[in-house]
Amino acid sequence: MFCWLSILSLLFAFLATKIFALRDFKKNNLEKRKSLSERYKALKIETKRLQAKIDDLDSNLSEYFLFYDTTRKIAPLLDKNKLFSVFSEEIHHLGNISDIRFGDFSGEQGYLKFELEDEQEEYLSIKTNSRKVIEYIPYFVKLLSLCLDKMRLYHRLQELSILD
Repeated sequence: MFCWLSILSLLFAFLATKIFALRDFKKNNLEKRKSLSERYKALKIETKRLQAKIDDLDSNLSEYFLFYDTTRKIAPLLDKNKLFSVFSEEIHHLGNISDIRFGDFSGEQGYLKFELEDEQEEYLSIKTNSRKVIEYIPYFVKLLSLCLDKMRLYHRLQELSILD
């Protein structure tokens, strides 16, 4: 009987040790799980912040590529109507533009007026509510102005060469 009693007490001691070890393991596991959960949340926040930064850089890069692509398409043109047509088509890729006209339409509701050439008083009028378009359009207008100047100089050179 003493033997059975000592075996049972050893068994209970062994089980008690295992139960306490299991309880400690669960406690450590919960602490680790909580720590990992907090790190995961922090990483998700950091991922969102980095994704927003990447999207912003991607957007800026898209505008730069659009500017260079527009330059590539309109730079060789020497016909004013063709230049305005291609420019009008390309500028719509920049954002939401309701209307684009060549002339002074600033008296009408919602049009922004940009001067293209000083000598002939040509204007570009754009109707948009897009902040992105309003931010970038001055660069595109300057590009269009440079193309018009190049076109004017080319035609002047052509006239002079015919006279000589």
